[in-house]
Amino acid sequence: MTSMKTQIFQAVEQMDDDTAFSLWDMLVRHFDTPNKKISWDDIAEAEPDAIDLEMIKAAENDYDSHVYTSRDDLIARRRKRHK
Repeated sequence: MTSMKTQIFQAVEQMDDDTAFSLWDMLVRHFDTPNKKISWDDIAEAEPDAIDLEMIKAAENDYDSHVYTSRDDLIARRRKRHK
């Protein structure tokens, strides 16, 4: 273990429960921890701006964005090209 990690562990061991909880809360909010579960409800919804609206309109008018290709079709096409 690195010296820095040892110092962090020592500092945490000396904290009272409230301070340790505050530190844990900050870590969970700012870093991806194994216990952190993010859901769609955690994402703030925003109104689209002018650039977003242009991209949405372009996608709606683009034929290729409305065509679904299955995984099997993609694999078959790739095999045909690589023969």
